[in-house]
Amino acid sequence: MQQSCSSTFRRGAAIGAVVVVLTTSSAFGIGAATASAAPAAAPAAAGSVRDARTSTTSTAAAPGTTTPATTTTGTPGAAGTASTSTDSTSTASTSSPDAPPAGTVQNAPTTPTTAEPTGSATQSAADPAATPAPTAAPTPTTLDATAPAAPAAPTATTTTATITGTVRIGQVLHVTTTGFTGATTTAWTSNGKPAGSETTYTITPADAGHVIAVTVSSTVQGEAPATASTTAVPDQIAFTEQSTPEAPIRLASTAGERFAHQFTATGSATALHYLLLSGPTAFPVPGNDHPIAPESVSLDESTGFLSGAPTTAGEYDFQVMAANGNRAATEYVHLSVRPAAAKTLQLFIDDPSDAPLAGAPGAWGLGEDGRLLRYLAEASDDASGPVDAVRLGQGGSLVITTTPLDAYGNDTRLAGTPTPTVTSSRTSDAVAGGTSAWDTVVRFPEAGRSTITVTDGTLTTSFAVDVEQRTAASAVGHHTGAAPHGTLAYTGSDESGPLAWALGLLAAGAGLLVHRLRRRRI
Repeated sequence: MQQSCSSTFRRGAAIGAVVVVLTTSSAFGIGAATASAAPAAAPAAAGSVRDARTSTTSTAAAPGTTTPATTTTGTPGAAGTASTSTDSTSTASTSSPDAPPAGTVQNAPTTPTTAEPTGSATQSAADPAATPAPTAAPTPTTLDATAPAAPAAPTATTTTATITGTVRIGQVLHVTTTGFTGATTTAWTSNGKPAGSETTYTITPADAGHVIAVTVSSTVQGEAPATASTTAVPDQIAFTEQSTPEAPIRLASTAGERFAHQFTATGSATALHYLLLSGPTAFPVPGNDHPIAPESVSLDESTGFLSGAPTTAGEYDFQVMAANGNRAATEYVHLSVRPAAAKTLQLFIDDPSDAPLAGAPGAWGLGEDGRLLRYLAEASDDASGPVDAVRLGQGGSLVITTTPLDAYGNDTRLAGTPTPTVTSSRTSDAVAGGTSAWDTVVRFPEAGRSTITVTDGTLTTSFAVDVEQRTAASAVGHHTGAAPHGTLAYTGSDESGPLAWALGLLAAGAGLLVHRLRRRRI
């Protein structure tokens, strides 16, 4: 019994000793345990750690003793930072042959902790009286994964742009480049203003005096843009409407009506002046060595605006010139002025017979005012009159030529217009066509007065014809031709005058001869 009590006492003493030792270790040994954990963490950070988020470090206890375990959590990239320790303490079992060496990283699950900003280890809450442990020195952390290397800086390349082509209005410029490795964009400018984005550029008249430039840019980062430019585009004046002497600009107008046409020239860096070339200043053209413009046509020298209201129908050739003092261009123009609508009828009346009446002129005219005039001389435009009627011998004929005139005196006879209709007041008179559509022949077989009426469209005019019986005394010599003709005006002498003068001279000569013979006898 005594042995049993003694054994029990000894066991209680041993347990009490163990409790004292554990208490002492709790009071004074925590700092040492934490300090020993720091150097153990170093080798783990140096390459033993496999978990990128959390590392666990354990310290092996001496055989037969139990020590609290400390867990440290690391943040990727935060070298030498110790995490807070857990407030739980695990008791290490007695060492065994299979126990790992002290300081080896264990892969056992641990309780996650929050990292302190200061990077120092935090003691367990189980022992608030423990002395704060010194801050662990920062140690580098080596990760298994190798970080990607930074990209190498691109090698600088030289880019160039070159413009090829003739610098002249109407020509095409090309751009060629070198040094670009990717896609490019092109931007053309004229006098600094955007002009196009293609790889080619056509020079226009508006570019006169301007510098053409191009910029080529790359879509590859790091490649610098390249630029090139030309010299100033020289002046090259040209009209927007092309013409030649053989193929002029054709314009048309009607007599008395106003017409206008805008002439425009380009290709000059300075202001242009427009000139009307007519008469002696105009250039000869095919079929017209002396071109001339209608008198009422004028040209604005600053704008090139041609306008006017010509009244004389006809075909006109002239030129318009644009000049800037150094260069010039010429536009060839052909203007057709048509007659206006017919307002009156003009008649020419001729007696084509070989034996006209004595004293009759043989030709008459009916003017615009409706008066009947007679012509005094053959092929003469001078008229005398007026007269009441045309005098014609019985059986004679008249040729009537009709000419419709507009308000300005222009002949309106054009192809396709109505031909005149001629009628007589007496049915015995015979009306027939003449040598042209505008000629009519009327024969008068009976003596008396006839009224001839001429109608053309809406226009009408008339005149009287006195047909006289022929006698031997009323006929004169032959009349030839159908052109205007007549008798010459009386001069106050006749065919017997020269003979009387000759006889008088002969008598005077005879008297002088007799007188001289008498003196010799004396």
